[in-house]
Amino acid sequence: MDAIFSVVLPVFALIAAGYLAGRRNLLGEGAADALNSFVYYFSLPALFFNALAQTPLGDVFRVSFALSFLGGAAVCAALSVAVARLLFHRSLAKLTMNGAAAVFANTGYMGIPILQIAFGERGVLAAVIGTVLTAVLFMTLMIVLLETARAREGRVVGGLALAAAGLAGLAKSPLLVSAAVGIAWSALALPMPQVLGNFTALLAATAGPCALFAMGLFLVGKPVVGLREVAVVSALKLILMPAVTAWLAFGVFQMDAWWAAAVTVLAALPTGSLVFVTAHRYRVYTTEAASIILCSTVLSVATLSAALVWLGV
Repeated sequence: MDAIFSVVLPVFALIAAGYLAGRRNLLGEGAADALNSFVYYFSLPALFFNALAQTPLGDVFRVSFALSFLGGAAVCAALSVAVARLLFHRSLAKLTMNGAAAVFANTGYMGIPILQIAFGERGVLAAVIGTVLTAVLFMTLMIVLLETARAREGRVVGGLALAAAGLAGLAKSPLLVSAAVGIAWSALALPMPQVLGNFTALLAATAGPCALFAMGLFLVGKPVVGLREVAVVSALKLILMPAVTAWLAFGVFQMDAWWAAAVTVLAALPTGSLVFVTAHRYRVYTTEAASIILCSTVLSVATLSAALVWLGV
């Protein structure tokens, strides 16, 4: 029970505070966009750089950690897409977003503060690695498939060129750029100037609380539609993905206990808001994505609590 009171409740209390502020419009109409932009362009990049620049490369590139996380995601995505194709008769674009919603964990906005509370500073590193894996691999695949769907539907010409443009856009992501700079800094064993270290540490400290508060603002006014599909995707995301990931981490790869626990918690996180951002950009699956994010976030109060208790955190 300590895990519920010391780890889960403070996180969801911050989300609830953001939601209440949004419901009462205490911060104005543009608050959600402004706070999200601050987290995305300043807080998280500073945290990524600070965590990776001061970590040996051997701790960053953990193959068993990556395979456990990606293995759980692959099983979950395949099953979710198969169900969506058979029961809901989705198009390629909607199948892409369905699969993304089933595996795209909220590693940045929720994973970092939860793992930091549960495991301390080493938990931040695990969350950053999970976020980089999610951003690089899942976002890349999602954009390529969405651009392919656009080309198939005849809405644009030159799907491959657009996919290449989308990949080029990923290279400009502040999260990926800051991660790359941090890894390069670590590889070169460069000393960290005190001014730079203090600056990035101060910015990084705002990432967790601001991200959670921004999530609460984001959830205000989001409708719930397609309850059957929402229920299926949420169940796969919150139950199947962490179960498969835990089996791989503890049983197949036999990782160190805390690394295995960390990757299991990451897999148990609800669907991240970048799924909705991408859906909105491509004008596909927007209401479904918002519904899945809302429901999986609310339900994760119970599932994350159960996972933390089972892991003995």
